[in-house]
Amino acid sequence: MIHTEQSPAPLALKGDCLFCGFYLNELLLRLLGENDSHEEIYDSYINVLTELASNTSIEYSLRKFEFSLLEQIGYALTLNTEAEHGKSITAEQEYWFDPNVGFLLKTHINSTRKQINLFKGEELIALENRDFIAFPLAAKRLMRLALEPHLGEKPLLSRNLFSKMMPAKNI
Repeated sequence: MIHTEQSPAPLALKGDCLFCGFYLNELLLRLLGENDSHEEIYDSYINVLTELASNTSIEYSLRKFEFSLLEQIGYALTLNTEAEHGKSITAEQEYWFDPNVGFLLKTHINSTRKQINLFKGEELIALENRDFIAFPLAAKRLMRLALEPHLGEKPLLSRNLFSKMMPAKNI
């Protein structure tokens, strides 16, 4: 049995927030099974839609939801510990992110790997504390990398639509 409730009032998303709503819907469709009863995810979903409708920071709202979504489906990111040796992330080091392993100290990584996967320790520490405002581009990049293996081969249609409609921006 699935428990549903009627929301108090419809949410009116406009402009960029409407595209973000498409993106959120697509994430849920791709990452959750049909009739999946993840109540906490749907609570987070309503919260992020409410934030978007009330003009809360788009970047902050999306990153908060994405982090929460990964946690709820069992793919939480470990942002305070280096994966290979279990040492604490330090602000002055750089770490390479492997979505299947976690963060690896840059000195242990072949320099020919993609630079997009490279993060500063200070960025990871801020993200561990859910500070998505201090390093917004790092937060967005990390979420793309972390979500990618779980979304499948097909690109997100919402990102494609958003980039065509708003070429200077991208979710």
